[in-house]
Order: sequence, then structure tokens, then C-alpha cells
Amino acid sequence: MKVSDIAARPRIPADYLVQVLILLKTAGIVESVRGKQGGYRLAKSPGRITVGEVVAAVEGGSQAVEGLSVSFVEVLGRAEEAAKSILEGTSFEDLARSELEARTAVSYSI
Repeated sequence: MKVSDIAARPRIPADYLVQVLILLKTAGIVESVRGKQGGYRLAKSPGRITVGEVVAAVEGGSQAVEGLSVSFVEVLGRAEEAAKSILEGTSFEDLARSELEARTAVSYSI
């Protein structure tokens, strides 16, 4: 897809999107296609791309904060590991399937 097409849907500034795509390309999540009809495409199937990979590629690693108590740092570490486990265990195929199920679910509430 072309950057302009990707940016138009959620109204992301194209300049910002290009920077994100460069990070994703460096991480091997997307690849660029040259030429008039060029753009970006997934480098692997959505089932093999986890949310955790994308977050890590875009946000980078965690940063230490000086001056925090040992107990607080331990709690933050456990929270980070729990979040990492969830994000790494969720693929974009999982997200697409969940979205489709939510859109096709019948609601009988009034």
C-alpha cells in the first residue's frame, strides 16, 4: 500500500507514518516496494506478527528510572512482563479475527 493510502484511513500525518514505517522495516515487520505502484507491505503473514513486536519496534526498549524504590521497580518489572506476555501472544491475525467477530455479533439488548 502507498503511504498516502495508509495515512488517509485513520488520518495519520504522512511524515509521521513514514518514520513509523522505517522503524517497522528495520524490525523486519514490513518491507518497501519500489516503483510507481510501490509502497509498503507486510514482510510476513499477520499470524506471525505480534503486537509485542510492533510495540517494541516503535517504542524501543524500556528505560530505567533512577530514584525509585526496589519494591516499586519490582512491581513495574512484573507489570512489564505481564504486558509483554499478552502483547507477544497476540498476533494481528488474532486482532482481525476478534474485530470480525465483534462486528458480526448479534446483540439482543434494548
